[in-house]
Amino acid sequence: SALSVGVTAPLTAFGSTALKTFASFDDSMRKVQATSGATGDDFKRLTDLAKELGATTSFSASQAADAMYYLALAGWDTNEILTATPGLLSLAAAAGMDLATAADIVSDTMSAYNMEASQAGVAADIFAAAQSKSNTSVIQLGEAMKYAGAASNAAGMDLAQTTTILGIFADNGIKGSMAGTPFTSMLDDMKNKSKDGVLSIGSMNVALYDQQGAMRDIKDIMFDVMDATNGMTDAQRDQALGAIFGAQSMKGVNIVLATGKERYNELEDAIYNSEGAAAKMQETMEGGLGGALRELNSAIESFSISIGDRLAKMLMPLIKFATDAAAAFAGLDPIFQDFIIILGMALAAIGPVILALAA
Repeated sequence: SALSVGVTAPLTAFGSTALKTFASFDDSMRKVQATSGATGDDFKRLTDLAKELGATTSFSASQAADAMYYLALAGWDTNEILTATPGLLSLAAAAGMDLATAADIVSDTMSAYNMEASQAGVAADIFAAAQSKSNTSVIQLGEAMKYAGAASNAAGMDLAQTTTILGIFADNGIKGSMAGTPFTSMLDDMKNKSKDGVLSIGSMNVALYDQQGAMRDIKDIMFDVMDATNGMTDAQRDQALGAIFGAQSMKGVNIVLATGKERYNELEDAIYNSEGAAAKMQETMEGGLGGALRELNSAIESFSISIGDRLAKMLMPLIKFATDAAAAFAGLDPIFQDFIIILGMALAAIGPVILALAA
């Protein structure tokens, strides 16, 4: 009785938990395999990385597998997933968010800018710096990028330039999907209201394109607009800008003009010089007791996965036998099914009957 309570029951419970943990991890990795097409050594490398991250970081192996799944959905191959996953893990830890969500946001945004998978660390650092230096979050930036990404890329803008504008909007309460609309409207209005690539604002002309026909940096254009409206009364400025920008884009224009050049340059410099920002923030975020406990939980899950993996290999023949037996029972004549059930009930009653007679 003591062995049953003190040894058998705990080990059975742990074995059951380990099997369930491994089954969940195995299902996640098989989704990665089915989506990415990875087989053989490639799939083993992905599985080993997920287990390694689960054993050594605050994220579990199952969470790493879920992140890999979203990268596979974006069309990334095995090497690209292997390269990008650690950087995305740093971003998720720095932002205090779910790893799979971070992978989904970054991969979608990178697709909008035609960025290669090897630049995932760059994108992660940009998002981390924007969250650190402006009043927004990675999730809100991801929502804004759904609307702003493709439009800004078509205008020749890179991720850092776009993130700077969105960060300035966020400082003024325009965040998430709300920020995407005025941003794209600004670009559309400037292109549609220009004449021969030039915007007429008061007595000044603001060029949209350089001598090679490429659109100028949005910062330079907006700084020229600031100079063109400098010294105007409110009425004169509203009239001059109203001839170019509609109601939606005017929100964004007014925010940028009110922000000024100093704050704009400060945020842009921080974002362009953001290398290592995600890793540094991760170190700070995970340096306390909460991070230590999360890392402990991940290590325990990794241990459970290892045990469950070995148990699964041992139990698979038994599971197959039980499956075949169940299928065979279902195909028996009802008379034989009744006989087996009655026999089972009789066997189940033997123990209680013996105890009763002994009493």
